[in-house]
Amino acid sequence: MKYPKVSILIINYNGGDKVIRCLNSVMKLDYPSYEIIVIDNGSSDGSQEKIKKEFSQIKLVENKENLGSVGAHNQGFKLAKGDFILGLDDDAVASPSLLKNLVKVALSNNKIGIVVPKIYYYSKPNIFNSTGFFLNPITGKMKDLGIGKEDKGQLDFQREIDYVPSSIILIKKEALKTAGGMNEDYFVYYEDSDWCLRVRNAGYKIVYTPNTKAWHDCKTQGELSPFRVYHYTRGKTLFMKQSSTPLNKFLFILFHIFLYSPARIFSFILKGKFNLIKPYIQGTKEGLSSKRK
Repeated sequence: MKYPKVSILIINYNGGDKVIRCLNSVMKLDYPSYEIIVIDNGSSDGSQEKIKKEFSQIKLVENKENLGSVGAHNQGFKLAKGDFILGLDDDAVASPSLLKNLVKVALSNNKIGIVVPKIYYYSKPNIFNSTGFFLNPITGKMKDLGIGKEDKGQLDFQREIDYVPSSIILIKKEALKTAGGMNEDYFVYYEDSDWCLRVRNAGYKIVYTPNTKAWHDCKTQGELSPFRVYHYTRGKTLFMKQSSTPLNKFLFILFHIFLYSPARIFSFILKGKFNLIKPYIQGTKEGLSSKRK
């Protein structure tokens, strides 16, 4: 097997001990040729000092402010010297075989641009966190065939998929150059969906492989916050506006404004989450009014 150079890109924001755990797992990768780049997005928890102390051999970029997932990824893409880029969130954990098996799949077909492994919840090591998404063109919701389910071998087959999370992802540098970096209309949420769509539109395939695994230390159901509600709502409406056919865009807007939004706002009221109503409305308005850069 060939071992082309891989740039491992880790985006850190207040990762604390989790980013150290992520880096420790990277150091155990069974792969001979890689560089490590960490983009710190203005952390305030001392992550940068921990990284410099324990991993002096890596390239650490310290941003003075949080550039978001998009800004940090694009920053790292420009620095990457490898033929492939392995993107990891700061709370990801790689298995030793992760990189070797992802690269092997990517090399098997010139048209494969992105490869993802089985991704499990770190807190529930045999429960799927993601195996790739398919989009409902009317609601804008992403459907993952595996999320929340126990791995019983039901997804032990390689398949082409439409969308993947950027938390653990291998992309071919050639595909990145053709499709471009992440769309800076986004800050976080749906930025990876927009990116995947452009990779596919550039003629590349996105593939899920069951032959290797990784873990993501995220919550199964995260607590809603004004920040999350605003950016998720804005990202979804912006993505559907920019990527849909005219008919699907029209149907999505009807669904979102007249069915989904009233139900969503009513649920906030019932739960006493009045502080989420304004960011939800603002996210919807800005997502629908934003223009592609």
